[in-house]
Amino acid sequence: MDSVTANTSGFLYRSPELYDSIYRFDDTGIRLTKMCHELLLRNGKTPPGPVLDLGCGTAYKLAYLNEAGYDCTGVDYLEAMVSYARDEYPDMRFEVGDVRDVRIGRKFDVITCLGWVIENVHSCEDIARVMETFAVHANPGALLVLGTHNPIGDLSALGAKSSFSIEREDFKATGEASFTVDRRRQVLTRLLNWSLPGGGTEEEVTRYRLFFPMELEYYLRSHGFGDVEMYDNIELAPSELEGSMLYVTATYQG
Repeated sequence: MDSVTANTSGFLYRSPELYDSIYRFDDTGIRLTKMCHELLLRNGKTPPGPVLDLGCGTAYKLAYLNEAGYDCTGVDYLEAMVSYARDEYPDMRFEVGDVRDVRIGRKFDVITCLGWVIENVHSCEDIARVMETFAVHANPGALLVLGTHNPIGDLSALGAKSSFSIEREDFKATGEASFTVDRRRQVLTRLLNWSLPGGGTEEEVTRYRLFFPMELEYYLRSHGFGDVEMYDNIELAPSELEGSMLYVTATYQG
């Protein structure tokens, strides 16, 4: 099975409303959304500039930018996610598409790809295709904002989210995750065991490609992006990149 299809077939991805209940109001999710807005302002990208979010999921992050006045478009691989996002945010545009080959037919001043999206693509050839998607949709000077796990700071994902809880009146569940690393293939595997209502269980296996900083910078520069900056914290403070996440900005130079 294709890595993107396999990684998006789990329990939460089949239930966008449950996915939203975990991530939309999670403290980290809220702070990440505000960080993205701060990065746009730092780089002179002000409303109503056009923003494209690749891998938008339920679009709660994109909705924050839409409320701030940006002209927002979201793309997700899953029809269920896009349908949910359209219902939640009818004033925004959404498309179903694969980050490796989607073509919207317009260009943007900002492109975001956050929330464990690019990691779903494993082969070097497919990673290059993702970079081409970024480039095709970028206006000259466009800002690209990426988020990915940082293996140089946290190879075994000790800082990654490992406990999950859904607390709704109509549905309650908990999940516990463990991680293993295939160093040769640069793949992080998450085994997530869900305890579901009525004593049910579900095992979810997700495999993520790992990107080291210079490797990621090479891909970006090879596809027309420069002025690459990297952070390992939501506060965007200078560091030695020892944190568990890597937040990357780059400018499209053609």
